Amino acid sequence: RTAIVEGGATVPLRSGEIHAIYNHTDQETRWFNVHCVIPDGNPRSTDLGDDRVDAGLESTDRLPVGRLDRSALKYAPNAHGGKGEVGGRMIWQPEDFRSNFHCLVHCLLPPDTSFGYHRHDGVEECYIIIEGSGRMTVDDETQEVQQWDAIPSRLRGSHGLYNHTQEDLEVLVVAVCAEKGKFDSTDLGDDLSRR
Repeated sequence: RTAIVEGGATVPLRSGEIHAIYNHTDQETRWFNVHCVIPDGNPRSTDLGDDRVDAGLESTDRLPVGRLDRSALKYAPNAHGGKGEVGGRMIWQPEDFRSNFHCLVHCLLPPDTSFGYHRHDGVEECYIIIEGSGRMTVDDETQEVQQWDAIPSRLRGSHGLYNHTQEDLEVLVVAVCAEKGKFDSTDLGDDLSRR
């Protein structure tokens, strides 16, 4: 299936599926490829020699496209003991993949809000900054992050994110479990607003 997928979207590519991306415009296209290997598997890919330039197009209804739609976000207070209310919506879940991929979550942190400092013993995460900037703390080191930064947090690592600016901070959070479906989290009692 080949379709035009407009920006602000995600498409899952499961192990063993054939896929490609082709930019048919004269504009720069930014995209992230998150590769999660089946446990004890080897990462591999095969170049099929098809650049998709002349591929026939189908409707995007035939692809499982997840949209980054801010109006669909649900707001909740004190995420991981953080400050204020942050928005979030799970786009992809464990059952959407064969690997230990746990979820892809679209999040919005309004000004002066945070994901509090927390730890995952059996989960690795990556925060991808889509828009805005903030202060990310990973293993007690705090740095400013901005649009297109991707920040990993390893197994047993501690992390959190604070929006210290006057603009919204939009983030994608990718989580992969050491064991499929076993997600854990421990809040560490710091909303990060003073770091």
